Amino acid sequence: MIGVISIAALAYGFFYFENNCIDTSKIKINCNIKNSIRMVQISDLHSKEFGKNNKRLYKSILSNNPDFVVATGDIIDSNMKNIDKIVRFLGDLNKYTAVFYIPGNNEMRCEALEEIIYKLKKEKIYVLENEIISIDIHNEKINILGLVEERIDRGEFINHKAKSKYIYKDAHKLFKELDNKNGLKIVLSGRVDRFV
Repeated sequence: MIGVISIAALAYGFFYFENNCIDTSKIKINCNIKNSIRMVQISDLHSKEFGKNNKRLYKSILSNNPDFVVATGDIIDSNMKNIDKIVRFLGDLNKYTAVFYIPGNNEMRCEALEEIIYKLKKEKIYVLENEIISIDIHNEKINILGLVEERIDRGEFINHKAKSKYIYKDAHKLFKELDNKNGLKIVLSGRVDRFV
């Protein structure tokens, strides 16, 4: 019995740690540009807060002194918990540095998708839905393509039915347009394995 309790306690500790700690990975990429650019990516918050109003996460992101932030989906759970808090958190980040956002599969199955996008745009966050935006940072041109998974059947998607599927529209034209642009090219996608 002690062994079972110990295993249960270890499992609880592991899952508590995994769900309550901020995991940061730093990757340096040589992109043949003259000036250094710092990008922070956040993803899969699933409505989680790290400290009141996400202050711990906010400080962690800003401590990396990013030139811009990309939020690559699933910032909320499909149950729509904490929508306003998460939007406010991204809005606060956007006051410090530009934030670019693409919806993830949780947002796509959320009944309030249009409301979320409206609120993010109201905070002047760049919402990319199968489109490219070009910006200049430190005299470097940066082109960001944001791809979105589409709902095949909105009703099934929202109801979490096993057969519900989501797909990407044919992105060949967008990739060709991106390829023809000068400067650094970045693709944001919730499922990069679909394009590798």
